[in-house]
Amino acid sequence: MYYPMARPFASLRLRARIVTGLLATLIFVALLAIFLAIPESLLPTTDLDQIGDDTFGLGLLLASVFLLLIQGLLYLTVSVFFLTFVYRAHENLPALGTRKNRLQYSSGWMVGSFFVPFVSLVIPYRAVKELWQRSQPLPDNIPGMYDYKPDPPAYFALWWFFWILANIGNNVVFRIGDGNGKSDSLPLPWLHACVHGLEIGAAVCLIMVVNSIARRQAESAIQMGQQQGFTGPPPPPQFSPAQS
Repeated sequence: MYYPMARPFASLRLRARIVTGLLATLIFVALLAIFLAIPESLLPTTDLDQIGDDTFGLGLLLASVFLLLIQGLLYLTVSVFFLTFVYRAHENLPALGTRKNRLQYSSGWMVGSFFVPFVSLVIPYRAVKELWQRSQPLPDNIPGMYDYKPDPPAYFALWWFFWILANIGNNVVFRIGDGNGKSDSLPLPWLHACVHGLEIGAAVCLIMVVNSIARRQAESAIQMGQQQGFTGPPPPPQFSPAQS
């Protein structure tokens, strides 16, 4: 069966590697923040005005601020590359045999749903789930298989579960301050460490999500006889001159 292709298939390998590398770096920084929370919990006070008088406490404060800046930069960079990854992966679906009128979410809405309040709690996960499901479409002419959607691996749901909890945890951490409502104090170290643990869990699961989608589409492209970056007819055969 022939499906018209609006855009040729594009390999996701490089994009997946970039996202994976950035997420691995984010995991490393989050681990450093967890280890930093151990000496922070031993400080006699978390009041920022009093920490300035303690050389050890001041060093921990500067290290915490530095890690927060690095994490913020990494979050921004990961978000950009991840969204370009899912957009390109979604644009590959027609080339892999899934017509756009069979998709519940468009490429633009998949990306835009991450920025819409309340909608961002549900729709992005459902859109990524559909992306994975449609990355290996089943032919329409198989009886009983029309519109069949397999369930993705469990780490898809875990990724979204950890991500939502980490966002809630970050809001709680910076709202309660030191636990006594002081906004000019360091957050509770143990609570901050738990949030970093959730971020690590989300990043690990997202690495598996990204690589699963990339691998699934690569397998589909091979099955359809497509070559990465090449959609035209095969080159003409080469004949060597007859030997005399």
